[in-house]
Amino acid sequence: MEDEPALADVFSKEFIGIYAGVKRGEFETFMQVISPWEREFLLLNV
Repeated sequence: MEDEPALADVFSKEFIGIYAGVKRGEFETFMQVISPWEREFLLLNV
């Protein structure tokens, strides 16, 4: 998203930077949690 020049025409660079930072934080938090599905189908079948 940050490297897409077409978005720079629609959104400000500041908005794109903040939005991308928030989404990176959400993704990092998501990756720290093992979901019930992962626990049942991935961890228990190893």
